[in-house]
Amino acid sequence: MNYWVDLKGALDETLADRSRVFFADFQTRLMPWPLRMTHGQAIYADAAIASADVVPLPAEDTSIFGVKRRYASVVARLPIEGRAHGWTVASVHLAAFDPDAAVRTRQLRELLAWAEREYQSGQHVVLAGDWNFQLVETNFPHTTEERFLFWLFPFPLDALPQGWRIGADASVPSVRTNHQPYVAGENYVTTIDGLIVSPNVAIESLAGVDLGFEHTDHQPVRARVRALEGVSE
Repeated sequence: MNYWVDLKGALDETLADRSRVFFADFQTRLMPWPLRMTHGQAIYADAAIASADVVPLPAEDTSIFGVKRRYASVVARLPIEGRAHGWTVASVHLAAFDPDAAVRTRQLRELLAWAEREYQSGQHVVLAGDWNFQLVETNFPHTTEERFLFWLFPFPLDALPQGWRIGADASVPSVRTNHQPYVAGENYVTTIDGLIVSPNVAIESLAGVDLGFEHTDHQPVRARVRALEGVSE
C-alpha cells in the first residue's frame, strides 16, 4: 500500500526512545513478499503509556482482495503528574467511501459515545486523526469535477456531546483528491484531519503543516492541548 516502503519500521527506528502502541486494521497472513503487508495506526509518546486499548467500530461490507478491513481506534492512556486522572488519546481513521456516509456516521457516534464515558470517568480525552468528514468549511480553488467528490460530507455537528469541540485548520488543507497526480489549483483540497477534545481539554494552538502533498494525499496537523481542572469547564 506504500509501495513497499516500511513506514512503521522507519518510525520505530527514529522514535526508538518513545513508548508506542500499534493496531493493524489490515494484515495479510501466510502471504509471500511482495503480497505481504501490514497497515494500521500507531501512537508514539514521550511519556510511558499507562495502558492501551482498542475501540472496535462498525465495518464496511466491502473487502480488499477478499480481506475485510477492521475498523477501530487505537487508544493510549497517559498519566498527568499530580493528578488522579490522565490523558486518553485515540487515533482515528473512519471509513471513506461508504454510500451516504452511513458507516462512518455510525462509527463516529459509537466512538464519541465511548469517548464521553472516558470523559465522565475523569479522563482528559483527545481524539485525533482522519475523520473523513469535512471538519470546517473551506473554499480552495480547484478544477476537479463533481463526480470525484462523491466521498465528501460535512461533519454532523449534532453527533458531538455537549461541551466537546473540534480543532481544525481551515487555512491549510489536510487532504486532496486522488483522481490524478497532485496539481495545485486543480485537485480539490479540504480539511478532514484534526482533533475532537472533551470539555476538560483546552486547544492552545493548532495548525496544518503545508508540505504541498509531497509525500501522501494527507498533510500533518500539529496541536498543543492543555488539561483543565475538574471534569467540566
